[in-house]
Amino acid sequence: MANTLRFLCCFFFLSQAYAQNIRYVTPTGSGTMDGSSWSNAGNDLQLMMDTLPSGGEVWVKAGNYVPTRNAETGAYLPGNRHDAFVLRNNVTLYGGFNGTETTLAERDPYNPANETVLDGDLDHDDTPFTNGFNVTGNAFHVVVAAGLTQAGMDGFTIARGYAISDGGISVSGYAIYGTNGGGLYARSSTVNLRNIRFTTNTCVVLGGAIYGITSTIDALNCTFDRNFADDIGFAAAIAIENYGSSVPGGAFTNCVFTRNSSNSYGTCRMQIPMPQCIKL
Repeated sequence: MANTLRFLCCFFFLSQAYAQNIRYVTPTGSGTMDGSSWSNAGNDLQLMMDTLPSGGEVWVKAGNYVPTRNAETGAYLPGNRHDAFVLRNNVTLYGGFNGTETTLAERDPYNPANETVLDGDLDHDDTPFTNGFNVTGNAFHVVVAAGLTQAGMDGFTIARGYAISDGGISVSGYAIYGTNGGGLYARSSTVNLRNIRFTTNTCVVLGGAIYGITSTIDALNCTFDRNFADDIGFAAAIAIENYGSSVPGGAFTNCVFTRNSSNSYGTCRMQIPMPQCIKL
């Protein structure tokens, strides 16, 4: 009996600790909006990331999410083109939920009804998932990773970033240039990507969908569709620059590339493995 009680107590405290390491996000939020459960979900994805301890998870319900916080300062500045979702160290984001799940195994990120979009269309005036229309007000980067030993994303669409700024910002002490990485800009970071769709992201120099410098990016089961490198741009989908560095570039496995275009270097500019990838 005593052993049973000890087991139940340990199970209870472990369950409570795990629950405290999860934040829940929906497009509108609900209840107290502290992110402690689906019924008290927050609607500020960045704020939920920022309140998590190392090793935490953010569960994000299907819907459309636009960055509203400045990537450099963290200030709430809706509509500012330097707004981005800034990944946090040892925090993993999961999309593809319908908002009722209690375990990761219950979610279905492949169900179109559960599509979870991180969207650079700050002023909500783009033609859905097309390039070249009303993009001058879009975020320079949808997602930024800077100085991270580990971060992860699983089950999202990343869309409509437009990296065309001549200037740059500093995130966690790292320079982030506005001409590269419309979808994801990673600097001195390790990022794991699973089941991510990059679409209609644009750069004017390097990496319409992803730009990485001295970074390791491991991607599995991702798709890259209709990303662009305009003007003098190189590599519509991916550009990873680790030349002269001991940092491994990562790998892209079981990824599909369709309808990406650039003025130079085509789809990718990198020297890392791409097993079982398909270009259509």
